[in-house]
Parts: sequence; structure tokens; C-alpha cells
Amino acid sequence: MKSLFKVLYELSQGNTLMINSCMSFRMTTDLYKRQVRFKKYKVVDQGSVVSDVTLCNGEVIEYDDLIKEGDLDFILPIELNEKENPYKVIEYLYGLFYCSVPDRSAVQKKQNFIAKGLNDFGANDFTGMRRSEIQPLLELYVLLAGMKGWITWKDDKLFFWKGEHKSLYIYRKWILGY
Repeated sequence: MKSLFKVLYELSQGNTLMINSCMSFRMTTDLYKRQVRFKKYKVVDQGSVVSDVTLCNGEVIEYDDLIKEGDLDFILPIELNEKENPYKVIEYLYGLFYCSVPDRSAVQKKQNFIAKGLNDFGANDFTGMRRSEIQPLLELYVLLAGMKGWITWKDDKLFFWKGEHKSLYIYRKWILGY
């Protein structure tokens, strides 16, 4: 059985999702609210799973865990393990996100992470991935790995963790909820 991470990622890769009330909505992730939603239909809110993933036809998509080791095997280098090295995984995913190809479906009013603008790219800067492919991976990983306890906060006095990349910040609120 799949994890919630895999279910939500696969749903995010469709242009829209027919969910619950038979309306079509894209998935949005708000790390400040620790929330994953499709318009007003919330699946995760304040760091807790609050509803099933129910499709328009009434089918409930089942999952057996928030996130599992191996969920990111298709994109991570072999030496990175999503449970053992969460901050390295975030750095790697952010590197892909930062240089991802902007596309229309990835545009949101509020971004959790900063990526290169289209005018900032050089000829060899693109990763080849569309932003709409990598953004949900990064955001879902931060949220669900944090909820599962894989991402730990080392110093409660710090409000954010600064990655090696100048634009990468992970906020304590995203992980701990305060």
C-alpha cells in the first residue's frame, strides 16, 4: 500500500483533481499552516491528517503511513536516505527546485520556497524538471517527514534553519508547529 506522500504527489501531477464535491482543484501546500488542501478541501491541517482522500466517484484512496523510506528513491541519489539524512534530502530537493523550469501550473500566489525567475537562468542552469514536478516533492517531504518525526529541530531557540544555498530556509513552525 502507498504512503500519503505518494498518494498526494501522484494526485498533484494531474492538472486538476476531481475530489469530494466533484469540483476540479489543484493541490496547494501551506507549510506555515502545515496544510495540504485542494481549494477548501483539507487533507492535512495544522500538522494532522484531517480527512480521507476521497475522489468524486466516492472512491477513498487508502494509504498506510505518512511517508515511507523509499518514497523518494526515484529522484534521490543512492547515498541519500530520506529518513537518516533529512536536511541533506531537503538541500538536494531544493537544488532541483531552485533550477527547475517554471511552468504555469506551478505558479501560486504564496510560495513556500524561492526559485530562480525565468530571467535569471543561464544556458546550463535548468535541471530539466518542471517546477510543478519538484515543488510538491519538496513541500510534501518537509511537511510529512516533519509530522512523522524524521526531521528533528536541534535548537528550540532558533526560528529557522539556513541551508547551504543562500535562499534555503526551513522554519521551526513548519516542523514543530510553533
